[in-house]
Amino acid sequence: MTSNSPYFDAPVDGLKAKVTKGAVWTSVLHVASKAGELVFVAILARLLAPTEFGVVAAALVFIAFAKLFVEIGVGATIVQLPDLTRYDVRTAGALVLLSAILFFAATQLAAPAAAALFGIAEVEGVLRLLAFVFLLQAVGVIPENLLIRRLKAPRVMIVETAARLIGYGGIGSLCAWLGLSYWSLAIGALAEVALKAITLALMVRPPLMPMLHGPSVRRVLSTGAAFSVSRILNYGRSEQAAAGPVCKGFAWARAAFAGARRARGGRRRH
Repeated sequence: MTSNSPYFDAPVDGLKAKVTKGAVWTSVLHVASKAGELVFVAILARLLAPTEFGVVAAALVFIAFAKLFVEIGVGATIVQLPDLTRYDVRTAGALVLLSAILFFAATQLAAPAAAALFGIAEVEGVLRLLAFVFLLQAVGVIPENLLIRRLKAPRVMIVETAARLIGYGGIGSLCAWLGLSYWSLAIGALAEVALKAITLALMVRPPLMPMLHGPSVRRVLSTGAAFSVSRILNYGRSEQAAAGPVCKGFAWARAAFAGARRARGGRRRH
């Protein structure tokens, strides 16, 4: 196989059966993941105060929106690009890595402003820690979408579900039990992303040496730009229904922190 020969092409035999089976398994695993998530949220709710959830929730809003841009449409491009080559894969990996480094640095710089925007000083430290999500996510983008290209989405869902249960659920709950406050949620989120990315990378073992091959850069970016715009628009529509409750939650968290600070100030004056 040459360096620029077709790589990891999607299968054509039994395509309909594989798609149907994959859709069923993906749905089942999605339900199982959400059920497990509800259990762990209930556990964490007993270990943490609502204001502690508010700190991490505020930071995660920023991270979730920024994550839409980190992939720069590379994931969908890997899945749908005809005649995907090893040069394309290595170039896509390099582009995602560069994007992740850029957003990591930008988040470190923007953390104080984000904390001021939400009115919660504690958001700054949490946001700086959660910025590592971008770097960890970059490790898993290529292998995840190569598996989807091979119609093996159920494997991705299995890894994702296990990572959520072990990372966010197990490690996050343990940290909360140990008294790490809102940091436990941030650590759990990082553990989830790390477990998923590393596991997928070990499963697929894609070409790891990044490169910026001119024709591949143009192919990947020209195809990925449209996917990025589509993701952002879909994100806006999907989050619109939840915007009200989320904003109320942030307002409540801000009020709770302000009340606590006033109470501490009153005790010091007396």
